[in-house]
Amino acid sequence: MPAGGAGDVGKKSAADILAAFRSRIDRRMAGEPDPAIKEDTGDGQTFFLTTSAAVRRRRHVKKQTKRKAKVRNVPASLEYKHLKELLEKATGPVIDGHIDEERTAWLAFEKAEDAQALLNDFDGGKISGESIEVELLSDSEPLGKR
Repeated sequence: MPAGGAGDVGKKSAADILAAFRSRIDRRMAGEPDPAIKEDTGDGQTFFLTTSAAVRRRRHVKKQTKRKAKVRNVPASLEYKHLKELLEKATGPVIDGHIDEERTAWLAFEKAEDAQALLNDFDGGKISGESIEVELLSDSEPLGKR
């Protein structure tokens, strides 16, 4: 069956998911309720990632080259693999990372633009009701203690 045919109905690429999420951010900027990404872990847990109100303030930030970030206040019940899946749906590929015992996620993105998107869209946002703080790290900084 040719690409894009009836056999592809219901399948969404990462680009489609990201486009839908960015569209929800644009609707939020127009005054609609907070957009959210939902991730069902398959083991009975569901997590929601919502943008911060700061999205409206920080749409035009100068380009940077930092590919690493840390996310503070990650919910204790959220495992790294599920956080990675949530963030990759909203930003882009995470190539390395972990969550330490202080519930801080240390992340390395494939592209600086993806780390910047995490900061712009989610600093002050929430993961399953928990407010999170995002900080970019220089590429020379280590990814926290494992």
